[in-house]
Amino acid sequence: MAASFARTPRRARRRLNPGAGPMAKPPSSPGFFTWRDYVLTPLVELALLALSAGAAIALHRWRPSEFFVSAVVFYGTLMASTAAFLAALRRGWPFEEGRFPVRERPWIFYRWKLHNFLCMTNLFLHYQNSLLPPPVRKFFSRWLGARVGKGLISIGGLTVDPYLIDIEEGALIGHEALLIPNEVSATHLTLRRIRVQRGAVVGARCVVGPGVEIGAGAMVKAMSWVPEGTRILPGEVWGGVPAKKMGEGAPGGDEGSCFFTGWRDWVLTPLVETGLLILAGTGAWGVARLGAGVFITSISFYVLLVAATLAFLAGLRAFFPFREGAFRFSEHPWVCYRWNLHGFLCITNLFLQYQNGLLPAPVRRWFCRLLGARVRAGGGMRSMSGLIQDPFFAALGPGSVIAHDALLLPHALTSDTLHLRRVVVEEGAVIGPRALVMPGARVGAGARVGALSLVTTGTEIPPGEIWRGIPARPSGQARPGAATGVFRTEGRDVLWSAGLLVGLMGAAAGSAFAVRGIWAPDPFAGLLVFYAGLVVLTLGVLKIMRTVWPVPIGVHDSRGGAVAVFRWRLYGFLCVTVLFLHYQNGLLPPVFRKVFLWTLGARVSLADVLSVGGTVLDPHRVSLGRLAMLGLDSLALPVDVTEEGIVVGTVDIGAGAAVGPRSVVSPGVVIGAGATIAPLSHVERGTRVPPGETWAGVPARRVS
Repeated sequence: MAASFARTPRRARRRLNPGAGPMAKPPSSPGFFTWRDYVLTPLVELALLALSAGAAIALHRWRPSEFFVSAVVFYGTLMASTAAFLAALRRGWPFEEGRFPVRERPWIFYRWKLHNFLCMTNLFLHYQNSLLPPPVRKFFSRWLGARVGKGLISIGGLTVDPYLIDIEEGALIGHEALLIPNEVSATHLTLRRIRVQRGAVVGARCVVGPGVEIGAGAMVKAMSWVPEGTRILPGEVWGGVPAKKMGEGAPGGDEGSCFFTGWRDWVLTPLVETGLLILAGTGAWGVARLGAGVFITSISFYVLLVAATLAFLAGLRAFFPFREGAFRFSEHPWVCYRWNLHGFLCITNLFLQYQNGLLPAPVRRWFCRLLGARVRAGGGMRSMSGLIQDPFFAALGPGSVIAHDALLLPHALTSDTLHLRRVVVEEGAVIGPRALVMPGARVGAGARVGALSLVTTGTEIPPGEIWRGIPARPSGQARPGAATGVFRTEGRDVLWSAGLLVGLMGAAAGSAFAVRGIWAPDPFAGLLVFYAGLVVLTLGVLKIMRTVWPVPIGVHDSRGGAVAVFRWRLYGFLCVTVLFLHYQNGLLPPVFRKVFLWTLGARVSLADVLSVGGTVLDPHRVSLGRLAMLGLDSLALPVDVTEEGIVVGTVDIGAGAAVGPRSVVSPGVVIGAGATIAPLSHVERGTRVPPGETWAGVPARRVS
């Protein structure tokens, strides 16, 4: 990581971070993948799959049931057997801390790769995609070997290699923070324990490297990168890329936390949750009484639970409205509790849509409205590809754009204080990909926040300005209307998009009914056939569009390049609507994402072992060299919306190159063979990174 780049020799600087499954290496360094990976790992995986399939078949023979029940039994058995095998692996051959040469300690390296592969493949929905409510992630991490303290601990982020992570009581891991206790290169594997002590706070979207110790009551500010081996003393405040000490705070390790409000959380919240579950369960029982199967009954239960939760939250906000301010738990326990209750229900009952964004982008703004967001009408359809926490404290003007994976965060937590301030995005403003907007920030009309930028608490961006960086600073003047115009919905957009979607769904439904006539599957199996048909047909249409109707490389706006903009919008609509689970949310194990990207036109070799832990938008404009690596939650962005309009380019990542976790690569970037992009870095448009070099920062610059 950053500190490592500065103090290690050049041959060891080509760091690859394993946040995304089996690692790559520069092709000139043989031995990264050995016979063990090609023989032993498949044997272990086949044994686990056979055990799970056997359990599902045995249950079906003992008591015939729907395909949905068999699928649940199969997945449950696969999870349990994988966790048991991993526990036995850790107990029989425990992982040591240290730096291990690959050639001298091949079995340690292989055991780590095997453990990583099984987590990223069999457990990927929960391990990498975090499809678990944050209060439950504590137990999942403990299941995989993490040392987690007593009491209520919120893990809103992702812990990689949990057996090397300690999280003490009262600590808070913010939304989408990454704790990564390993570092791997072509020649060495480094494993070092991460310790988060009592009452410490790790801010949203931080990246914490191996060997980091965060003292009691200390705080790491949002969107910071804590390099390998950093020690943060109790009560200190750190932030930045890389993180540095910014001041002292009152140690909060012994004071409790505004996230936990005592008896209210243990008594009132379970009562509310039980009531909602009973209400949804009663409705589902009524559906079952009408003769519905297990799958339809389960869907009914979830839909009713979501509806009941939304209604309860609307009533809570109406009768006990939230107000802006800083609230200490000792002085305002009920304010803190109401926020806890609202947040708990959102991240538990609604977590698929609220925290994981498992909704197509065109639908997200309506969901945010249901949770109290002020979304003004007018200005055409805006893009909502990002996330909003506490939507009741967010206001979006007409024509505003929340780009891919941007995050609006109207709350902030310290050891004993809750801060609530409204976030305002005015008319025509654009929040760039992976940007983070903190409480009290206001983005003026027509302004633009660059990719991977941090708008700090209380910042006011004047209308029409461009701000970039961590923290964001002025960097220019936006061209009025160019960026937002590409998202403005016109009549032909609606007609073409609706026509294509209806046609594809009709064809997929026809295939599902045809299969039903031959095979007579139950509703769940029929739905799987429908979805598979819809995906295959959509991939075919996208292939035709790329071949017959491509968007040319260059800069296009809604005035001079209206046809190109229309083609891009239509292509993107199908990707973020029909394919959004895999295209935008990455619901595929990293080892299979390569195949999915290849079907969307990415230039990759299926013969090479390649793990893609990040997201690739417009894959047909991306080239991944042999054994190139996209780190966990990284983003390759060959098409971007800028102050000029849409910039269409290519992204070329050379052989053995590595893009670090949470980094963003913009259009026109070329990363040379064996080069490394450090975590939380933004490689700006048109940058060429020479082979073998290491770049870091926002914007990224050469560091070695």
